[in-house]
Amino acid sequence: MNEYIKMLPISIFVVIGYVKADEILTLGHSEQAAIENNYQVRSSMVQRDVLKWERNSVFGSLLPEVSFSTSYLDSEQIQNTVGGQFPDDGSGGAGPATPTQDGFNHQLAVNQPIFNGGSEVVGVLMARDALYAQEYRIEQARQDAILQIRSLYLNAVVLEERVRIERLGLEWVMGSLKRALVGYEEGVLPETEVLRWEAQKYERRGALLQSLAAAQASLTQLLLTMGEPVERRPKITLEGRAFVEKMYAALTVSSALTIKNNPSLLAALEELTVARRSVQMSLTAFLPRLNAFFQYSWPPSDDIVPQEDGFWTLGVRMDLVLFSGVQRYFDYRGSKTQHQSLKISAEQLKEGLRASLYETEVLYEGSVQEVEAARSRLDLMERTFSIVERRYEAGVSDILELLDTRIQLESAEVTYLVSMVNSIINRSEYLHAAGELKAMR
Repeated sequence: MNEYIKMLPISIFVVIGYVKADEILTLGHSEQAAIENNYQVRSSMVQRDVLKWERNSVFGSLLPEVSFSTSYLDSEQIQNTVGGQFPDDGSGGAGPATPTQDGFNHQLAVNQPIFNGGSEVVGVLMARDALYAQEYRIEQARQDAILQIRSLYLNAVVLEERVRIERLGLEWVMGSLKRALVGYEEGVLPETEVLRWEAQKYERRGALLQSLAAAQASLTQLLLTMGEPVERRPKITLEGRAFVEKMYAALTVSSALTIKNNPSLLAALEELTVARRSVQMSLTAFLPRLNAFFQYSWPPSDDIVPQEDGFWTLGVRMDLVLFSGVQRYFDYRGSKTQHQSLKISAEQLKEGLRASLYETEVLYEGSVQEVEAARSRLDLMERTFSIVERRYEAGVSDILELLDTRIQLESAEVTYLVSMVNSIINRSEYLHAAGELKAMR
């Protein structure tokens, strides 16, 4: 999205720790802070690190395994006989058992996986796809944070603009009250005219206090969402109405966006791939496993390092489970059912995103027309108020008509700003549904 020029910011007092006193809290800074401090983003990034370690663990399973074992033997020589004593000459009898040597027996073994039914390959692919899915979840969390903070920031600008309008209205009432007092002293205006301006003064003060409270609450919520500590109250400025007008003017209507880049959809598709690989993983349990091994054993000695004659064994072992109950079959059926469930969820998500994309596009196009209507109404009310104000000064219009016209003018100013903000938010939601929402620079 284009960069926008910051113009005529409105001074306010807020609780903030993100900017220093007398600095401008821009929309870009707010969105960046929200991305960095958002709990969902941070949690997703930690989960990504977990998946990276799991991927490394899968790679580690392909490396050889080295083990050392030692055992203590305490045995007695046993003479095996069948129907009597047989000579120990190898002439047909079983002969006596070979005596074992008491003491420690050590063994060093090295096992190198060669083929485990393909589970090692499937495991690597599953770890990779799971990591891809998590990257998309992080991007989705970022865009969610951007949309949330943008809405809060622009709504805070609207409330602060209302404060500015209320303040200007109070100043206008105070000036009119002074002129009414002069007219009353000169005998031109009745006392009821002065009383009406007095009542209007207190009414305006109450409205201003309410607007200030609403603006403070909105800004506090903005800062909390940014993840900033609430510790001090420096004087800062927000980008105001001119910034909103500049931002709105930079928007364009585009019907070329699709949901193919939506991070949540991409994450769901990657999760569907992981589920498919899980089905493949369950099938590898029925395939043989092939492992190379090397074992070296040596008899008791005073040191672990072999100092006497030992023997070694080197070979390849194949394991094939012919029957282990129906557990593996149940595992296969369960993983396949999980894959089907995720497939249905992905289709549901896809249809929901398509509907959201269409809905937000229609809302944005409608909001553009509302902005034009609000702009026309504001121009009309500015001209009307100028006429009524001159008629009041000439004694042709009364105070009620003047106050009513002033209220309509102020309402038109707020409506115009709100319509632009709604249009910007609708456009942001449209980009969010397409997965194309970017933070302000």
